Amino acid sequence: AGMEITKRLSELDPKNAVWQRDLAISNERMGTILAEMDRGEEAITYLQQEIAIVEAVFARFPNQRPFQYDLDGVRELLDKIKEKTKK
Repeated sequence: AGMEITKRLSELDPKNAVWQRDLAISNERMGTILAEMDRGEEAITYLQQEIAIVEAVFARFPNQRPFQYDLDGVRELLDKIKEKTKK
């Protein structure tokens, strides 16, 4: 339910960077949980959604370092999950 609320809020105000970041973090959490459950393909989908969200927000706010850290972290996590999924 929490992710649905976050998603709805981000849809209501797509320019709200806080809500967009909250949605991105929710996607990362889902991706992490799914990866731990050996559901790599589903995890990858959530992480790719997070990357798209954070890239869009970072493009609007390039001086906000937390968004760059978010991107770096999720890309690293995505690479690890992709590697594990190949095995």
